[in-house]
Amino acid sequence: MPPDKIGIIAGEGKPPMYVAQGARALGRHVTILGIEDITSPDIEQFADAIHWFKLGRFSRMIKICKSEGINHVAMIGRINQKLSLNPLNYDLRSILVMMNLPDFKPKSIFKAVEQELAQEGIEILDTRPYLQQYIPKPGFLTRKRSLMNDEEEAIRFGYPIAKWLADAEIGQTIVVDRRKAVIAVEAIEGTNGVLERVGQLHIKDSITIKVSRTQQDFRFDIPAIGLTTIQKIKSVGGAALAMTAGEMLFFQMEESIQLAEESGICIVAVDDQQYSPKTN
Repeated sequence: MPPDKIGIIAGEGKPPMYVAQGARALGRHVTILGIEDITSPDIEQFADAIHWFKLGRFSRMIKICKSEGINHVAMIGRINQKLSLNPLNYDLRSILVMMNLPDFKPKSIFKAVEQELAQEGIEILDTRPYLQQYIPKPGFLTRKRSLMNDEEEAIRFGYPIAKWLADAEIGQTIVVDRRKAVIAVEAIEGTNGVLERVGQLHIKDSITIKVSRTQQDFRFDIPAIGLTTIQKIKSVGGAALAMTAGEMLFFQMEESIQLAEESGICIVAVDDQQYSPKTN
């Protein structure tokens, strides 16, 4: 049975606001756990209650949950990895958690956070039920622009590579060209950073591919794109964007599609089973 009351540990940007809106539309009481200097203050308008804490102050976050009677939390919104890995940001409890990590992969960090919250009787939620309107199904999102043959072939070439990189927890975005050459690969800089590097290379008509991991844990991380992504693709002279259907959040979708069509950019959500590498 879905919880009546949830907390949202909110990272950067608008995604936490969309979750809050979706949860309240379903009748949930929403408490925002805002991270100072990271969470947008604009989120307050979508909260039934809001509390602020500093990044890495795990004990403070637990205390807020206990005081509000919160047993279920959602985690959404990007947190700059350079900040998240800075030990100067952590309280003693957080330091102890980090010291026991086998590595600093996102999956390992999340697993440790999940276990620590579970000790306090707090469960992490999958946010997708609150975000259904932002998850594209398979097919072309741009009505006026479909894929050219060489773009389709480039996606079929690049998609399995992107999946491998995502599963290796390197990054979830790659950029290829029509000749089936990999131009850029995402690491710590994020999708927009990858596209900025593409711009520096002055390679036009590139194809951006963003995928989910094979074992994506949607409680912790849902890949997302938005208007800024399309603006970046336009600015570097990109030709197309392909994403995993059903497992990707697409915010500001209408504005993004309009800009893409005006700019001659194709946006397509692809069937993961069709494009992933075949297994024997």
